[in-house]
Parts: sequence; C-alpha cells; structure tokens
Amino acid sequence: MAVLGVALALAACGGSGGNGVASKSPDQILNAASNAMIGAKSFRASVSGKIGGSTLDGQLDLVANKGASGTFTAGHGVLDLVVTGGTIYMRGNTAIWTLLTHSTAAGQLLGGKWVKASTSDTSLSGVSDLAQLNFTNFTHALRQNEGTVTKGSSSTVNGQKVIALHSSKGGTIYVATTGKPYLVSSVGGTIGSGTFSDYGHSFSIKPPSHAINIAQLQQRDD
Repeated sequence: MAVLGVALALAACGGSGGNGVASKSPDQILNAASNAMIGAKSFRASVSGKIGGSTLDGQLDLVANKGASGTFTAGHGVLDLVVTGGTIYMRGNTAIWTLLTHSTAAGQLLGGKWVKASTSDTSLSGVSDLAQLNFTNFTHALRQNEGTVTKGSSSTVNGQKVIALHSSKGGTIYVATTGKPYLVSSVGGTIGSGTFSDYGHSFSIKPPSHAINIAQLQQRDD
C-alpha cells in the first residue's frame, strides 16, 4: 500500500545509550531494523495513503501470526478493519463505502454492516490493498532494497534519535539509534510513509461475530 506520512507521537523505543547501528552499513542497518521488528512480534503503524484512488488516514495494529486491526478515516467516512486467518472483516459507514466503491448504491448496501471476504478475493474493489495488510508482508517489504541505499545523517524524529537511510529510487526510513533499532518513521519507498510505535505491545486481533459474507450481499443486491 502506498502511504504518505502522518506525524503522530511515538512511544519511547528504548534507553539512552547508543545501539551501534549508526556506524553500520546501510544493508546492516536494514537487517537490524527488520530483525528488531520481527523480534518484537507486534507494532502500531500510523499512516495515510491511497486506497482505491481515495486518501485514507489510519492507525493499524499488526501482530505476527495473528493479523491486523485498526480504523481508517476519509472526510466523514470511517472504516473499521480486521485482517486475520485469511479473511478481511470491514465495517464502514455509508460515506466511506460510497467513496471507496464510487457507488451510492454500494454505500447504502454496505454502510454500518460488518462484512467479510477472503483476503485473496480479487473482486474487492477499492479495498484489495487493505486485505494484504499483515505483519509478514510489512516486514518483507522493509527488507527489500529499492535501488541503491545510502546512509544519511543522524537526527531526532518525534523525540527518538535516528539514522536516515535513503533510496536512490525514492523513499527514506529512519531507524532508532538508541535502544533497539526499531523503524521509527518512513517517507515513501517500499513500505510507504508513516510512523511506527508500540513495539511488543499486546494488541487484541479479534474478528467480529456474525459478519456477513460480502458475496451474499452482492447477490442479494442483484
């Protein structure tokens, strides 16, 4: 998912002592950040990006081997989301569904209901990218080098000391240089843009009960 940055406060990523990544090569820093993220087993991403041609702001909790959950907004539209066990669950108001599907009829049909579909369903117009939001896909994307990666300068992002890594194809990530070398923020590139926090937190990823299969609603509307 292509995402644009959102400035939100981050939880502290660790102690005050340097963790040594600032002196490493760009590839070593990428590996350290990826390994730290995998080791944490969970994190929170605060992002803004394009989904189905529309810009959504959101906060998403991702947990290894469990899934993801969060809420996205766009104007007056709100979309709650849970992705787990190969199924995507969504509940949006009429405004968000109308925006995502470009259909007033679809907005009225889906508004306010928990609906579900397989994450591999190619008919999920406007939200297919959301179905691919999970811990594994994100950590894989972080490991992918786009073009030549070079090390930038040290700075402070949202109170956390970081080192920047720049891609020759666009995109910059900022990795913590104190505490564990967690990804703190990103702008463009493979993983898009956002801020990342709450590593290792115990998030609840719970699918809603009585969600309606979206295919059933579509058949009912035909």
